[in-house]
Amino acid sequence: WGTRQLLLENAKVMGSDLVKSYAMDEEMHIASYENMLTLGMSYLEDKIEAEESIEQIDAWLVDFFEKSCELVGSDMIDAYAVVGGKIITSKPWPGIETYDAKDTLWYEEAMNSGGRVIFTEAYTDTAYGMQVVTIAKANPETGDAMAYDLFPGDFNVNHQHQTLLEDGSYYVCDANGTLLYYDIPTYIEK
Repeated sequence: WGTRQLLLENAKVMGSDLVKSYAMDEEMHIASYENMLTLGMSYLEDKIEAEESIEQIDAWLVDFFEKSCELVGSDMIDAYAVVGGKIITSKPWPGIETYDAKDTLWYEEAMNSGGRVIFTEAYTDTAYGMQVVTIAKANPETGDAMAYDLFPGDFNVNHQHQTLLEDGSYYVCDANGTLLYYDIPTYIEK
């Protein structure tokens, strides 16, 4: 009985450590988006204050978005900004011509956040018809904002190098319990 109890305790500790490791990876992944948005908004506000032209700002934002997506290792992220009511992105999506950020929940939440980075709950993106979480930061005084739309595939970026324990499962949910990502064992009958 002693050896069995010791093995069970060791498995429990190992499982707990793995859960902490995954949670820490997610927190670092999310912090990287927060940091990029904070940095991006700071530079954007500097450029607006310096009265750069919208063309200069547009070119800078496209470059910033492309580099920030490379930095986090995902080409699925939609990164965009609202500057003077205009949408600027490196990857235009279907319907962007009629998109009005002021009519969106993410923009409203960002404007009411007091300048903090916000995370929406998962919702179905109208342009792509898939689940998305928007991370955004806004300047309530000017109405300008930056945002990243994260799709389910973005949540597995940091875990590709880790292996779950045999028969282990991993789930990422938003605060409402909406499933954003999962990794479950695949069983093949022999």
